[in-house]
Amino acid sequence: MRSAGTDGVGSSSSSEGAWPRVGGRHPRPSESLTSSTIDTATSTSRPSLTSSISRFRSDFEQLKCKARIFGESMNLCRCIADDYNKRLGFMEKRLINLEQRQRLTVGVTTNIWMGESNYSAIIQKNQKLSHKTKQDVKVHLNHYFQPD
Repeated sequence: MRSAGTDGVGSSSSSEGAWPRVGGRHPRPSESLTSSTIDTATSTSRPSLTSSISRFRSDFEQLKCKARIFGESMNLCRCIADDYNKRLGFMEKRLINLEQRQRLTVGVTTNIWMGESNYSAIIQKNQKLSHKTKQDVKVHLNHYFQPD
């Protein structure tokens, strides 16, 4: 047991004598090994090293496979996102055209089907359809990314 000191180094008892101090510090295990001990350690560690390399190679191959699957999942997400953006673009153009037609026909009241209320209903229907499409995409994306 060490006596209390400010620098953490105190007097040592006989239990600390198992590791001789070299220059005020404990020697590293590699410093205390003899050459015959090193040869024995090297010869017995080769099967262990081979086993470690084999396990590492297996882990590496699994990681490559998972990365490939992840890449395919990302491609699928891009494809879904591209489809979604195309649909939104088409719907936006359609909505803009309908709004323009509505503005052009606001003054025309000769035909009931061209009246303002009919176009408002169409625009509202398209907005609801756009919202429903967004919700469907969210559901599909959640389905693809659910953990198994």
